[in-house]
Amino acid sequence: MSCNQDSIIAAGLGELLFDVVSEQYHLGGAPGNFAWHCSELGAKACVVGAVGKDKLGDEACNLLGSLASAVTRSDHPTGTVNAKIAKDGSASYTFDDECAFDHLQLNDDLLALAKRCDLLCFGTLAQRLPESRQAIHTFLGKASKALKIFDVNMRGNFFSKEVIEQSLMFTDLLKVSLEELKIMVDLFNLSCDPEDFFKDLRKRFPIQGLAVTLGEQGSLVFWHEERSSMPALSVTVRDTIGAGDSFDAALGMGLVSKLGLSRSHFLATHVSSYVCTVSGAMPRLPYDLKQYLRHNS
Repeated sequence: MSCNQDSIIAAGLGELLFDVVSEQYHLGGAPGNFAWHCSELGAKACVVGAVGKDKLGDEACNLLGSLASAVTRSDHPTGTVNAKIAKDGSASYTFDDECAFDHLQLNDDLLALAKRCDLLCFGTLAQRLPESRQAIHTFLGKASKALKIFDVNMRGNFFSKEVIEQSLMFTDLLKVSLEELKIMVDLFNLSCDPEDFFKDLRKRFPIQGLAVTLGEQGSLVFWHEERSSMPALSVTVRDTIGAGDSFDAALGMGLVSKLGLSRSHFLATHVSSYVCTVSGAMPRLPYDLKQYLRHNS
């Protein structure tokens, strides 16, 4: 894998949608957020997803700019999700039943892109219907050289044990929140201790790493035989939308850049903490964070 950030090809794979917060529309969806932050950290990034042939689809492509190079247009409407922000900055979501990202279709250009990718992130939401699920699995199967991050992102009832099992067969690094870890413990009859949970998973699936976000208690990352623990930073939280996706992007960029686990985890912690201090999922990162990989690789 490359050590030069400018040559890293990264893709967020799956849902592309608008977060609707207090009647204001903000471009979002985990893959878009992931691709944005990979780009902020120096990668050649894009979103592999679908939007409608509608005004929101046009706006999504315009806002993404070069990140929209792998976005396809669907006859189904562009996805939206109503996000409610609690007093502590946490968000809850209500999704469309069916929209463009449920009907992702691959073409020859996208299959060729998969083979070039160095870093990928995907989740469960865009796999809720068979058409997009098959497209995502095909893309992942072609991305043989990429570091593949599976951020489970359990939303509502849009996940199942079967989808998680299938996804773990393509996964290098699994990212879960503490709540999601507890759900997976019950689904797969695993240990609730994160380290033992990781060991149990490695016996069943070809994964190499696990990241567990613990809210105010920080985060844990296991990568091969290494372990890293980072406390949460003390920041004033504006909202948490996109923070987890920025964590994935920074951690993945660090690992692909051969930064090492501890420094990659450090970068992920600081990037995601900064995202919590601003409104929206795709802010410009401060100069020091944008340059961290270049100065520390």
